[in-house]
Amino acid sequence: MFQESAYTQEQNLIAGQATQMSKQFADFYFLGETKKKQYPSAFWQEISQVGYLGIVADPEYGGTGMSAADLVVFLYSMAKAGLASNQLINQILCSDILSRMGSNKQREDYLPGIISGDFWCYADMENAQGRSLFDIASTAQLQGDHYVLNGGKSYAVCASIASHLIIAARTEELDEKNPEAGLSLFIVDAKSPGITYKSEHLTVRVTGNREEMAATGDLFDSIEFTDVKIPVAGLIGAAGQAGTLIKSIASRQLLMVGLMGAGWGDKLLEKSIAYANERVIFKDAISTYQAVQHPMVKAKVEIEMAKLLIERATQAIARGEDTDAILTYCSVAKCRGTEAAYAACDIAM
Repeated sequence: MFQESAYTQEQNLIAGQATQMSKQFADFYFLGETKKKQYPSAFWQEISQVGYLGIVADPEYGGTGMSAADLVVFLYSMAKAGLASNQLINQILCSDILSRMGSNKQREDYLPGIISGDFWCYADMENAQGRSLFDIASTAQLQGDHYVLNGGKSYAVCASIASHLIIAARTEELDEKNPEAGLSLFIVDAKSPGITYKSEHLTVRVTGNREEMAATGDLFDSIEFTDVKIPVAGLIGAAGQAGTLIKSIASRQLLMVGLMGAGWGDKLLEKSIAYANERVIFKDAISTYQAVQHPMVKAKVEIEMAKLLIERATQAIARGEDTDAILTYCSVAKCRGTEAAYAACDIAM
């Protein structure tokens, strides 16, 4: 899956497009946009025009209908080109949720907009979350032809600039023995009365003058819901039955984060090798020293191990294996993908 010699014609086009975009949006593009406290709109416009925001969405609604393996090639290539972000993952996740779980009406109403670049946000984290998927305290009570939503979400990607949110809330009392029961999934108009946003300080220091920067252009918000009305038509799937949906969504989310880690890891390692070959001490490039070589090899081994786990998780999704098994595979792949990225960062520094 990660061997370019085995890529299909479409996958070669995907990888080539990522390389081309990396020339248009160089390493400091995202940093520059963040310093101006604005999201990377030019990049977002470009990625929406080439159709990749709907890479796994139904072609009937403007998507490309590609496979999970194609998604892997896309996100890995984008990360290796320095173009992946939580925002990109979140948008693809929203189109995937609606494509697989939404009603025909929801797909007709929303998918074309998402694929053409409308910002959406899947907000899953909550303040007190342990991090069980089902530690959800937000509630939605049915009142006539609408639900009334109360609660909050944390670290929601670009929520304040989104047109819509996808959130889970409890529509039934919590059953301690079965916490995944009684949850429902909703589409929420992000500009509805009763919603407030507050910027979260989750950033990365990447400059010497101690400016706080989000290196990928990601912005995060906390959200509070106070008596927010959601039309019944905003319910995704059946009321009280979102537990299985949440596990499926989390699987794909974890897999994509693991992919981003593996891609960024390879990018950092390549830059480290290039620098080590150029940096000369005592007449020799530092790449000739085992103290430099060994950590680089170890980092590369971590990245390749992560790729193998990502491949296994992708195969499980393609085969339609058991939901819990897929979640396990994707969780392990995400863990190793991010650990591999840390290993690459360590030797790069």
